[in-house]
Parts: sequence; structure tokens; C-alpha cells
Amino acid sequence: MTLKHEVRRESDDELLGFVGVEDEQWTPTTVFGAPLGAATADRDAAEDVVRSSGLASLAEPWDYTDADGTVQRAHILEASTTHVTLMVGDYFPDPTTRFTIAAPVGDALRRR
Repeated sequence: MTLKHEVRRESDDELLGFVGVEDEQWTPTTVFGAPLGAATADRDAAEDVVRSSGLASLAEPWDYTDADGTVQRAHILEASTTHVTLMVGDYFPDPTTRFTIAAPVGDALRRR
């Protein structure tokens, strides 16, 4: 079982993401559970990754893998600890490309 610990910004207590530990390896993740980097034995290093890219990563394009294995470019519209709302493709207001998946997202969502 992976235990996760919140990483918060000191100035305003904003949740930036989490670090999860399993088998003495710390993995930095977004608020919705997607990995931000490789696991490390150093908790402080994992927390530094969350602090430096946790919120910033939400503005980046991601790869979304759907149920049949198709990978599509996706943009995060909304993120929380319970879900993430995505739009696949480009930033055009097409409601058919907008959908929400439950967190943690597992392998469905990866940073590009």
C-alpha cells in the first residue's frame, strides 16, 4: 500500500501535490495522482519536485490514454484530489472533447 503525504506551499497553505512512499521510494505526484517525476529514496527531493512543478504542470499539455489504448494530447481544465477535467485536442470550445475522470488517474494521464 502506498502512503501519501500532502505537499503545501508555506505562504498560503495551497495544496501543490503529494509524495507517495512505497518500498522506501518517494514518488512526487499531482493533486490528482499523476506522477511528476521518478521515484527517489530522498523524500526532500520528491517534495522539491512537487513544489517546483506541481501547479505549473497543470498548464502543460498531457497525454491521455483512453480505454482502447489510444493516446491523445490533453489539456487540464480543472484538477482536484477527486477528479480531473480534460479537453483533448486543441483549445477550441468543443464540448464533445471535454470530460472528467476520477482521481487517482493511474496510467490514464501522463506528462508529455
